[in-house]
Amino acid sequence: MDSTRKNRRGFTLVEILVVIFIIGLLMALLLPAINAARETARASQCINNQQELGKALIKYDLTKNRLPGVLNFVNPSDPTKSPRINWVISILGELGYMNLWQTYSGGTGGAPVKVAQLICPSDSLVDAVGGLSYAVNLGDYSNPSAYTVRLFRDRSASEPDLSITSLKSPARTVMLSEKDSSAGTVYWNSTSLGSLSFSWPPSGSTNTITNYTNSTTNTTPGLGRNHRGMINVTFFDGHTEKIPDTTACWNDPDNPLYGTP
Repeated sequence: MDSTRKNRRGFTLVEILVVIFIIGLLMALLLPAINAARETARASQCINNQQELGKALIKYDLTKNRLPGVLNFVNPSDPTKSPRINWVISILGELGYMNLWQTYSGGTGGAPVKVAQLICPSDSLVDAVGGLSYAVNLGDYSNPSAYTVRLFRDRSASEPDLSITSLKSPARTVMLSEKDSSAGTVYWNSTSLGSLSFSWPPSGSTNTITNYTNSTTNTTPGLGRNHRGMINVTFFDGHTEKIPDTTACWNDPDNPLYGTP
């Protein structure tokens, strides 16, 4: 009996510490891979969201022969009695949310509900309920009176309509992008022009996406950077690309991303 007891011994403190160290080392090696896999999944979901929004915008254009305005009057013939709705509400039917369209287009929608296609999973600044992670390309908004250089028009300001068919290069003209990651929470029932769109190029910036942030010279959100140096953008022909956040986006004849109406 005594010899049996002597042969039984527990782990020493050193052995336990070694095991803990090995487990910690393995976790340290695995966590970055796990996080990278999660971010890849989130970025893929963001691309899917943009593709669905792009298809809805194109379907709207094909049906009405014009793009939805950034802001619109439901009843342009009597704007004094008509609520303003934005581009998001305009395409809710094309996204499969006809019940929401009927509710919010009447101006009685109240607080917005969660719409999964409108939220980038990597956008930590957007509330899950009613958040909006994406913005449409307003075009060159440096001259507010020059609507001819804009892409999505402000129809509530009686700006004339524009159709995708009139663009010179739909396949190289950005239609939709993630919002600037510093813009904070924006709700999809917003009627703020600056919350719903971005200017490309913005007034007072250099020619790289990295500089697309809110500033005193440009009050509209720029492009988001939620995916480790990459930005998901959707073009007017419906395809989506991942482009580096240092991509030259204007004054580049080989890469005219913002296009010309």
